[in-house]
Amino acid sequence: MGIKSKTRIIIGILLLTLLWFITCETSLAEDPAIITFDGTPTYTHTRTITVGDTIRGYSYKITVSIKNTGTVASQAMSVNLSDEEGYSLIYPSSITLEPGETETVTFNWSTSLVRDQNVQINFFPSDLNADRDQYNTGSTILNIVIPDSGTTQKTPGFELCIIIIALLALVTLSKYKKDRK
Repeated sequence: MGIKSKTRIIIGILLLTLLWFITCETSLAEDPAIITFDGTPTYTHTRTITVGDTIRGYSYKITVSIKNTGTVASQAMSVNLSDEEGYSLIYPSSITLEPGETETVTFNWSTSLVRDQNVQINFFPSDLNADRDQYNTGSTILNIVIPDSGTTQKTPGFELCIIIIALLALVTLSKYKKDRK
């Protein structure tokens, strides 16, 4: 056997060994825990904050469900909520999900904005040094629609001013017409 043949055999063995290591590494690697939102977060209006007849804000109960669709348990996860006013709420305890498990968390959130607004909800690894990727982080926007304010918010007496101005205009107009005759 010549040197070329021995070299080809050695290179072939090395390539087969490398291919075997790559195959074993791939088959030994665990599938990731795949964390997702389980449905759309929901909210319930719980209270209208008023001072006298003026609405000053609203309180809501926001419910979020997170699910592990992967084949291994997740690492400890955090869930938070942030609003357009710049406030952020963090769910007080970390969540670890087994494969197929769903966890529902609830936030009690209040706002002083008396209008519809968007709330951003996020989940991510609790360990700040953990790698973040599409399997363990997520974000969604929940649009909060304010309830119908009904008649609790009154205008500050503008109706009376408009009626008085209209009456004065009618009196002046009728007097002007009489003077022209």
